[in-house]
Formats: sequence, structure tokens, C-alpha cells
Amino acid sequence: MSAWTPDDPGAGDPDALEDLVLGLAHHLDTLTEIGQQIGAVAHRTEATWTGQSADAWRASVAARRARITALESQERRGAEAINTYLHTLYSIRTRAQNAHEDLADAQRALQRAEDAWHAIQRQDDPDQDDRRLALLAVQRWEQEVLDHRAVLDRLGWERQSLDDAMIAALQADVSPLWSGAGRLTSDAPVDLLARSTPAMAEWVQTLPDGAPGDAAARWLAEQLTAEQFEALLAACPRLAIRLMRTDTTGALAARYPQLVAAMRIRDTDQRIAAIVAATAGLDAAELAMLSRLHPGLVGNLDGMPLQTRIDANRIAVIAARTEADDRIAALLELIEAGEGNHQTSALRERAELLTELSAVQVSRAWYDGLLTEKVDTIDADGRPVIVTGHQLVLFDPALGQFGELVGHAGAPNVAVLLGGTGTEFGNMDKQRARAWDLVTDNGKSLAVITYLGGPMPPELYQAPLSIYATCIAPKLASFANGVRAVTGATITVAGHSYGGSVVGAAEAKGMVVDRIVHIESAGAGPGVTSIQDYAAPDTPRYSMTAPGDFIELTQGKNGGILGHGADPDRLAGITRLETGRTDRTDPTSPILQGFDSHSKVFDTQTDAWQNIEQVMTGGQVSVWTDRRDAVALGLMDPQYEHPMQDPAFTPATRDVP
Repeated sequence: MSAWTPDDPGAGDPDALEDLVLGLAHHLDTLTEIGQQIGAVAHRTEATWTGQSADAWRASVAARRARITALESQERRGAEAINTYLHTLYSIRTRAQNAHEDLADAQRALQRAEDAWHAIQRQDDPDQDDRRLALLAVQRWEQEVLDHRAVLDRLGWERQSLDDAMIAALQADVSPLWSGAGRLTSDAPVDLLARSTPAMAEWVQTLPDGAPGDAAARWLAEQLTAEQFEALLAACPRLAIRLMRTDTTGALAARYPQLVAAMRIRDTDQRIAAIVAATAGLDAAELAMLSRLHPGLVGNLDGMPLQTRIDANRIAVIAARTEADDRIAALLELIEAGEGNHQTSALRERAELLTELSAVQVSRAWYDGLLTEKVDTIDADGRPVIVTGHQLVLFDPALGQFGELVGHAGAPNVAVLLGGTGTEFGNMDKQRARAWDLVTDNGKSLAVITYLGGPMPPELYQAPLSIYATCIAPKLASFANGVRAVTGATITVAGHSYGGSVVGAAEAKGMVVDRIVHIESAGAGPGVTSIQDYAAPDTPRYSMTAPGDFIELTQGKNGGILGHGADPDRLAGITRLETGRTDRTDPTSPILQGFDSHSKVFDTQTDAWQNIEQVMTGGQVSVWTDRRDAVALGLMDPQYEHPMQDPAFTPATRDVP
């Protein structure tokens, strides 16, 4: 890297960099040849030298060859990083030269325009049209000058980002000699990779705390097959804690410069698009390695492929369970140390410790269930299967965030389902059961993500507060937009009860998906009075509220921190759906109504449930018919309070786009 200035962001010596890349390429060829020679020597001894000593020697040779192969792979990434830097520098230089030429042209044109303007100003009685046109010309070329200077400023920022990434690459884990782990990897036993899983686990346990130890742990994790890595995680779950930590050695920036640059973008949608672009060239094996080495980064990163997030969040849950075990052990030790002390302050402290212990034990049990429970899902062929562990696409207990994919990640239709008041980690299994009812009826054509973007109001008396919805809204917007960008599926976002307010707030904050459905919704979103308040007013939207549902008491309220916006059932541009009968196959069954209808809309035999499913899969829905409309049409006997009470009444239908 050479010195450069904001006026000359393309300065540098690319010829020297080309020589460096060529030298590295020659070195890599030598490493490849050495590895092949070692393998050939070991192979020639197999027929003539046998026994325990021969086996031990060959194991040592295999380990050495594995380390040479790993070194070759790591240095190849270093060479690729330098090569990427070189080509990007060429691009910046070319664009900077063009920008300078355009700037010079604009400055000359501005000077001519200013001269013409001053000439007109000096006239005794200048023509006003000429004067106005001359002024417009000056303003136009002033803007052109500013625009071309802005191009140079952006190129300067791009060059600085490029240099930062390259500096990180020179310090990154591209070889044991350059490693952020220092001598930890170069001093590792030569036969470490040939040792048993317990022996590798013991080596990890001896690593010092801090960035070098974390880098050494990542180095080892990268050398292992998937089976070896899983075995090591089981034997040494503390490895998950190390992998979850932020990389500070620069290895990530060196290996994935585009991804790191994308993550720095402030605009949410631009950042998601850049992340999708940065990972588009990575194959399944590379994405799996990214999730293995940096799970804390990619597990909750909007724009990452869903399977990558699932793989990463499995490691995150292992880390959380391990940290819970540590805390439980520490609490038990503190409680035991305080036994026999009957002072008031000691008793109060003991009670607090016992309360915390109970909470941590509950969390620990939940983490364990996320990893070990047998759960239903859908395979790539659309068949129901049972797998071990939940598929988490969002997991951050500290922020109260959770998202579980129910079904197949490649489904053409994906729904994001939000619960209402009282939704928390402890009852997300109920949300999953609702999701599975929807998925199991559609095979691989529908997947549902149960979503919790942060704390929801825990009690009904807090439900009128809109602050929960406004806090979650930008997170949901980013999450849903990310799922849409990375899957290419048709995305439906469905909010039940308070979740409907969250969905409306997210739309106002920039969420753009394919379909929206409000299910017994608290409102169209805090402050929303029209669909024009949403980022995409033309999105197909649907709502349903069963007659007599208590949620009707909150709908249509707008009042600062209280209320959830317009009533979605009455908002122009939203199609109200029929909640219908309790048994859609029996026209004589009662209609769905009353307080308990708030949750019974998810009963699979109801018209309401079928409408929810049809919105999510793009089918045909039955639309609400008001009693007054039905009377006017002569479709019902006036004794019926609601048209669907008439067994002979059939509601109108509409195709879901």
C-alpha cells in the first residue's frame, strides 16, 4: 500500500503488488509439491514397514501433511486477498482519473458560465430571461462540480475501506506464521489433527482467554470435517463460546472483505442487498464454514441465507447453554457459602440468588430443548420428517429475540408469524404448533417463521401501550426484508392481536413484503391512519376480526403512546376476511364469535384458519359480508345477526395475488 490523498485515491504501486501475487503463486505450487511428496513417501512404506511404530510414524506424517495442506489453503486465501486488493485498486484508479477529468471539464464550464453571468450583470438593462438562464447555467455547473467532488469523496472512502481490509488481511489467520493466534497454532502438536477428540478438546481447554486463544480455536475448527467438529463441540462445548466472540484479529475482514464492507452500510435495505451480493459467490461448504467460525456474526445477520443462520444459531444455543451451566455452578457456590448466615441482608441476598438460580435453570432447560428435542419439519421432497433440534433463524436471549423456521427453508411461500400480548420465549412452542398446522397441510409449498423481535407486553393491562410495537418495528422490517431478499420466496407477514400493531409499525418503518394479514389485530400500526403511511401502499393486505372479540375495544385508537392506529378491518385498501363458522364443513355449525374467538381463529377446522392459510399460499379467500349488505342483497332472513349464521349463505370469494 502506498500513500494516497483524498484528491488522488487511486495512488499506489500495483506493479509491485502483481509481483507479490506471482511470488505467492510460486510458493503455493511449492507447498503443493511438498505435500504430494510426503504423501508418496508414506505410501511407499506401507508394504514394507508395519507395526505400532510404523502406524505412529504414518499418523505423524499424515498430520504434518494435513498442516501443510492447511497452510497452503490459508496462504492461498492471503494471495486472493492481495489479488482482490490489486484489482479493486485498479478500478479505483480508473474511476478517480475519470472523475478528475469530469471535474476539470465541469470547472471550466462553471468558469464560462460565471463569466457569462457577470457580463450580463454589467449590462445597463439586461434581459431578464437571459439573466435567469445565465444564473441557471451557473447553478447547474456548480452542482456538477459538487457531484464530481462527491464521486472523489466516495472513492476516498472506498480506498480507506480497501486499505483497512488489506491491513486486516496482513494480520489475519492466513497462515500459522501470520496468525492472530501468535505462536499458539505454530506451537500446536504436529499430530494434533490426528489425535482423538478428547485430546483435541483438552488442547482447546488449555488455550488462553482472549483474541489469540479464540483465533487458535477457530484455526482448529476450520481444519475439521463436519463430523469431527460436531464431536469436538460435544466434548468441549466451551468451544462454542469462543466461536461466538467477535473476531478482532482481522481474519474475517481478510477472508470476506465484501461482507465486512457490506455490514458497515447504514441504510438497512442497501446493507441487506450488499450482504446478499457478498455471499452470492459462496458455495454451501463455504457458507457452512462461515457459520462455523463466526456464528455470533452471521446467526442474526439479515441478508444471510436461512440455512447459514440455522447452522450458526445452533452454535449460539450451545454457547448459551454452556454459559448457563457456568452461572448455575457459580450461584450454587454462592448459595452454599452463605448457608448459616441469618442476618437480614444475608437472607435477602440468598433469596435473590435463589430467584436468579431458578430463572437460569429454566433458561438452561429451554436451551437444552432447542438442541435436543425431536421436532416435526418438512424435507426437500415435501415429506414430514422428525429431526433433532429446532431450526433457529434468530436467537438473542439478551435482546429478547427469537425466530424459528418451521418447514423447509426452500419453500416458495414463507410466512412470518407474530404472536400477541404475553408472547415470550417460554410459550413460543404454542406459536410453533400454529405454524406446524399451517405447514403440514401444505408440504414444501409453505414454511412459517415464528418471530419474536423483542419484549412484548406481558399483561393485558399493558396492551394499549404502543411502545413495544414501535421498538420491534424496525427489527421486523429488516428481518422480513432480509428473508425476502435471500430466499426469493413470496413473503407473507401475519400479526395476531398485538402482533398486528407490530406488523403495521414495521410497514411504516420500511417493511416491504408480498402480503400482509392482520389476525384479530390490535390495530393497523401506531399513528397509521391510511395505507399511504406504509412504505408500500399497494401491498395486498387482509384483516379478520371475529364478531364479539374483545380486541374490538382497542381497534381504531390513536393517542401517542396509547393506541395502535386505525382499525385494519375498516381501513380503505385492506380486504376484510370472513372468520366464518367453527366448522367450515358444516353450514349449521355456530359462527366463530365471542371473547374466545380471539385465539380460536387458529383452530384448523374454522373458516378463519382456512383464510389465513390461503393468504399465505396465494389461494382463494372468503371475504367478509356485513349484515346490512346481506339484507340489502336479500341473501338472508333478518333474524340472523350475521350472514354466516344462515346455513344457506355462502360468502363471496377473492383470489389472493
